[in-house]
Amino acid sequence: MGVKELWTILSPAKKEVSLDTLTGQTIAVDLSVWICENQGVKAVQGKVSKPHLRNLFFRISNLIQLGITLVFVVDGDPPELKWETISNRINSRYKGRGRGSTKDYKIGKPGRSHFKRQIKECLELLDHLGVPYVQSKGEAEALCALLNQEGVVDGCITEDGDVFLYGATTVYRNFNLAGKNPVIDCYKMANIKRQLGLTREALVALALLLGCDYVPRGVPGVGKVHALQLISQFEGSNILEQFKRWANGNVEFQRK
Repeated sequence: MGVKELWTILSPAKKEVSLDTLTGQTIAVDLSVWICENQGVKAVQGKVSKPHLRNLFFRISNLIQLGITLVFVVDGDPPELKWETISNRINSRYKGRGRGSTKDYKIGKPGRSHFKRQIKECLELLDHLGVPYVQSKGEAEALCALLNQEGVVDGCITEDGDVFLYGATTVYRNFNLAGKNPVIDCYKMANIKRQLGLTREALVALALLLGCDYVPRGVPGVGKVHALQLISQFEGSNILEQFKRWANGNVEFQRK
């Protein structure tokens, strides 16, 4: 999900931290991502009828015990630009899982009745547990980023790299409860800027070059190495403006 190759690019700025370092913080959680992570659990464990509810319950229990306040964010209606990506993703996820599993997921506004049912069940569980959630008008990661940017929450838990492009400053991923000292990967925008020289605008430019949920194919023939080399040639604050000039036929650009 998100920008192609982004997590690989950002890996030098990653820091593995113990979950107990989040004690006392308020964290926004992208609910849909947690549900998607559990799609294969039933097939592996066999006896788990609703893995999304089971794992959600245990994750919430562990985090609350650590003194972490959670706010879940629920996706709203996806924008039209993302319909193709969502359709392809759902077809891939549910292919071969029984009658009618993929026939409703066509290019256009895809049907997501199964996934929506899982969302509804998760929200009912959150209600019973007294854990708050908010409904986004669009992408959940966009609202997570806004809450983080405005200081309402201290960070976001998501696997969707788009959250950086929307303005998040602290992002956690690869949530793992295994072992006596559970850990999670932490990415801070301040470290990304300092260690990699990548600003928020540069990450948006990478999304356009490499491909993302809104521009699935990116620029043909451009991989992460060439994309980073190209971006390094721009003055950091005017990359997108110069992309616009290219789109208008002006191929000249300013170098550092």
